[in-house]
Amino acid sequence: MDNDSKIRIAGKGNSAGSKVPAGDLYIKTNIIDNPVYKRQGNDLYINMDIDIFEAALGTKLTVPTPYGAININIPVGVKSGQKLRIKGKGMPVLKKESYGDLYIVINIKSPNNLSEEAKNLLLSAQKLTPPIDRSDIIAKGTL
Repeated sequence: MDNDSKIRIAGKGNSAGSKVPAGDLYIKTNIIDNPVYKRQGNDLYINMDIDIFEAALGTKLTVPTPYGAININIPVGVKSGQKLRIKGKGMPVLKKESYGDLYIVINIKSPNNLSEEAKNLLLSAQKLTPPIDRSDIIAKGTL
């Protein structure tokens, strides 16, 4: 079912009198939002936060599904906003024996309130990493 789906139950509505058969009862559905999942059709979306280390190195992540938690592999170098698909872990498809998909939307969270030691370690790691070349976007952004 989805929002505004209608269910008809024949003969269970009101009657205009004792000699008039009862009408039909119509039920209109209203799906309550879930605090964990966002639904789009038969597919579900969930936002999962990971830290910069998990994003850079990859990790194994436990993800809730409506059918129980599962472990998935987060690939090395995953990007913030990237969607990872878990086939068949969404909502049941009406009148079919199939399910929508579950999409994990990755949100990379940067640490804050770092200790001096952590800052120094990150600065050391930054020196080992080539800087991002932004010259192209700067040149194209000039009017």
